[in-house]
Amino acid sequence: MHSAVEIADKYVQLAKKENCLFSHMKLQKLIYISNGISLALNDEPLINEHIEAWPYGPVVSSVYHTFKIFGNSNIVTGVFGQYPLNPKLSEKELTAFNDAWQIAKGISAIKLSNWTHNPDSPWSKAKNEGLDIIPDEYMKEFFTRFLATV
Repeated sequence: MHSAVEIADKYVQLAKKENCLFSHMKLQKLIYISNGISLALNDEPLINEHIEAWPYGPVVSSVYHTFKIFGNSNIVTGVFGQYPLNPKLSEKELTAFNDAWQIAKGISAIKLSNWTHNPDSPWSKAKNEGLDIIPDEYMKEFFTRFLATV
């Protein structure tokens, strides 16, 4: 497992390399999706932090606080400047990371956000139950079903 900020920075570097900029909201969704895919494929989370059920969607607070300086604008550079974080991902972790990227990179942040708010989503289920943290079991179940459809 890795810190969510490490995974976030890796997505920022990949987006920069592919000239595919995105907002902080989309970054949060990428973390959410990659963690869910890892739970579904590997039976373990990609990140060592909880995904919280905030009022407007799933959020990893460390990523929020690290990247909030960009507001609603595109993230144009990693927050670590010329020394980006470079977590070493196992083959299984890299699969979850890349699958999330392939699924989400061409989808707008708003569409991804709407998708995370579907009535059967882990976030919706956690919110309906008054939970502050989205349980891994909810994510594993949801993303196992999701991966069967893609």
